[in-house]
Amino acid sequence: MEQELIRGCAKNDRVSQKKLFDTYAGKFMTIAKRYMKEDMLAEDVLMEGFYKIYSNIKSFKGDGSFEGWMRRIIVNTAINKIRKDKREMLDYQEELTDKKGVEMMYVETMSANDMMAMIEKMPLGYRTVFNMYAIDGFSHREIATELGIDEGTSRSQLSKARKFLQIRLKEDESNIRI
Repeated sequence: MEQELIRGCAKNDRVSQKKLFDTYAGKFMTIAKRYMKEDMLAEDVLMEGFYKIYSNIKSFKGDGSFEGWMRRIIVNTAINKIRKDKREMLDYQEELTDKKGVEMMYVETMSANDMMAMIEKMPLGYRTVFNMYAIDGFSHREIATELGIDEGTSRSQLSKARKFLQIRLKEDESNIRI
């Protein structure tokens, strides 16, 4: 079935392209939303990513997962969109107080949607590096190369992202206690 879709898309068959889009758009939109602050920007990433998938589908050699290949295109499209305006990514100097510790019981009871909502509240730079490192498995060296920043900046952004989450988790936990 997947090979048939790939062949159809390689021949610019609109039915195959639509089926591929319908099959993966929801999953890839979730990925795009992790990187982009606004839904409209995430939709732009999704559409541009699918355009790249359709344009380059003939280059997919079958080595590894087709979904993984497409996912990488979506992630790279989001990163490129962020890279275009590096100033926005680095334009936040939120002062974080040094609150320590997060009760793991509270974290374990959070839904994935609650955690995603918290990640979406992060400043763009924190969120980008956190997504790339913690969720998509990039190394700091790869993040630095992709974003055109130093490895130390990547590490710093990840540290700040973690602190951001710790603070927000602690605040949320305090708000639900009776």
